[in-house]
Amino acid sequence: MLNNSGKECRYILISKWIKSDLVKLKRIDLSYSEYLIQIPDLSNAKELESLNLKGCTNLVEVSSSVQNLNKLEYLNMEGCKNLSCIPSTFASKLIRTLNLVGCSNLKKFPEIAGNVEELFLNYTAIEVVPSAIECLTKLVSLRLTSCAKLRSLPSHICKLKCLRMLNLCGCSKLESFPEILEAMEGLKYLYLANCRNLQSLPNSIGNLKNLAELDLRGTMIKELPSSIEHLTGLDQLELQNCKSLVNLPDSICNLKSLKNLHIDGCPKLDKLPENLDNLESLEDLDISGSAVKQLPSSIIHLKSLGRLLFRVQDSAGLLQIPTAIDRLSSLKTLFLSGNNFESIPASIEHLSQLHSLDVAYCRRLRSLPELPGSLQHLYAHECTSLESVLSSKHFSEIDYMLESSNFKHFALPIASKWIKRLAEAFLQGSVKIHLPGGEIPMWFCNQNMGSSVSMQLHSSYSQLKGIALCVVLEFEENYVDSGLIVRCKCHFKTNHGGSSDLNFNLNNWLQWYYKPILFKSDHLFVWDDPCFEANIIDEDWFGKYSEATFEFFPLDYKENLLRNCKVKKCGVRLLICERIAIRTYNSDEEEEPCPKRLKCLQE
Repeated sequence: MLNNSGKECRYILISKWIKSDLVKLKRIDLSYSEYLIQIPDLSNAKELESLNLKGCTNLVEVSSSVQNLNKLEYLNMEGCKNLSCIPSTFASKLIRTLNLVGCSNLKKFPEIAGNVEELFLNYTAIEVVPSAIECLTKLVSLRLTSCAKLRSLPSHICKLKCLRMLNLCGCSKLESFPEILEAMEGLKYLYLANCRNLQSLPNSIGNLKNLAELDLRGTMIKELPSSIEHLTGLDQLELQNCKSLVNLPDSICNLKSLKNLHIDGCPKLDKLPENLDNLESLEDLDISGSAVKQLPSSIIHLKSLGRLLFRVQDSAGLLQIPTAIDRLSSLKTLFLSGNNFESIPASIEHLSQLHSLDVAYCRRLRSLPELPGSLQHLYAHECTSLESVLSSKHFSEIDYMLESSNFKHFALPIASKWIKRLAEAFLQGSVKIHLPGGEIPMWFCNQNMGSSVSMQLHSSYSQLKGIALCVVLEFEENYVDSGLIVRCKCHFKTNHGGSSDLNFNLNNWLQWYYKPILFKSDHLFVWDDPCFEANIIDEDWFGKYSEATFEFFPLDYKENLLRNCKVKKCGVRLLICERIAIRTYNSDEEEEPCPKRLKCLQE
């Protein structure tokens, strides 16, 4: 093997080759040899099986002798963007992989022997795929991604019975897909995303009976052929950002194997097929950004549906949610931001697997019902008509970014709910809670004005299992968040002058949203650190210290100190895990004894 990968290969190397006996050489790897401009005659390398020229960006010529290397199995010229002379034919009957990705001067489809299995022609200047491609009977993968000049494919492509993947993503001039005149039983993956001039699929697409994934994102397709029902193995159908799509055929509901249907960003699509319940395997449905105003009644029968996304903007979208939404028994994620409904059915409480609910920007929403105990994440920014909330029992993440004259009406009931449940939430895992407000809840045993709070520690704190943290942040007028981090620096001291520091961060806040958030008032943040126990070296770590100081800093996403935001108040609560059967907080509700609770450590 000759390996000069990444070195400055110049004429010295060429002269060595000329003087060397190449007869027994099997592999040549010259990848990323940025100074290599040409390679010599390799006609004596009769045993050569692999030639790697990947990343040789200044290579301008490859000897025509390469096309006569009869034992060559692997040829990689990816990224050789300056090649002005590329062999048009390859005589080797053993070649299995040919990689010409990024050979932007390649205009003609290479002539290759029929044993090739993988053909990578992405980012080339190829305009036409010849009908002779039918001779590549062992071809498994054909990739023509971002061939911006490619206009058509021959119908002979259906002769490729071993073809498993056909990737034409980004072929912006491709106007049509060929008729599939014969069954292509091997084809599993067909990718046509961002073929911006593709307006239709032939009815014969139904001959791709074993197709598992069909990606049509960003095409100009107006409708799907009814024959799509014959794609009985289809698992995933991608139709995002098909701006011209006006309807889905009823026959699409006969796809019994379909698990993922993504039709978000289709603004002309105004209704869904009525018989959605036939999609018995559907797990993920995204119809965000469509013109749909009403969900078909059959949607509640999708027993496998775990994720339903219907996010819209500009007060469009749904006027109501199906009353029997609780029949979606597998639903885990429900994102409905920006819609026009005024209420959510009370039956949502019975969605026992729901863990994330997003109703942000639902400006007509007046109330939230009792939410399921499984709910961990609730997002309700800018619900400006919201007046009342009946909260979940076990939130681990609550985000009420509400700026409304109704806020006081709204904040009091929610505060009494979630404050009483914080102990259980911390016991279950990491907690993040956020809502407008200027007071630290009394639940936090140690609190102070300003950005720091100190407390004395006792030897009994060796059983400490967690720290709950709380701050009130004051923002300058019209502060816009684009990546807020709140850091708590914890400084622990011993009686003998020793000390240790730990940091607890609240970060990745509001990462779900597609636009910055405007703060108009003080906001309350509550959190703990999920890595808390990993930061502790031994079980008696806290028993060693006599005093602790907690100091809070608002940072931007680059972890620079924010100048237009400050900490007004802060609070800390130390948590110990012990077996008790009494309440650790006041409540008007009856509580069942809990064998394990988190208790506040008082001084």
